[in-house]
Amino acid sequence: MGIKQAIRAWLLADTTISGLIGSRLSPMLSGVGHVLPRVIYERISSDVEEEMGGQSFPIYDTFNILIETTTSDEGETIRQAIIDRMAELDHTTQDSILISRSFFRGGSEGYELKNGKEAPVYQAVIAFEVIHNG
Repeated sequence: MGIKQAIRAWLLADTTISGLIGSRLSPMLSGVGHVLPRVIYERISSDVEEEMGGQSFPIYDTFNILIETTTSDEGETIRQAIIDRMAELDHTTQDSILISRSFFRGGSEGYELKNGKEAPVYQAVIAFEVIHNG
């Protein structure tokens, strides 16, 4: 199982999170469609270390989790549920990875086009690093 699939499975295993978003958690926007609430996560960077023999091994990956909802209350509830779940792994080892240095940013309100009309959307972002232990 790759790191993206592991993050998805681990987050959805939490009944609070899955109760709030169902299965609308995807590494790409197209994977969850336009039904809100939805959570999209993406790897935004990787740092690699080159070993002898020319092989490269990841040291850490930086991810963003984007939460989109129709209200700030719903967005903050989902954001806090994800933060609580991630706190269980903060600075601890599981499956040779370490979740560390989590950065939590606030949300913003805006609009998106839905069926040709503007609809309110609340967005919150969580950024974090996955450190590979070997």
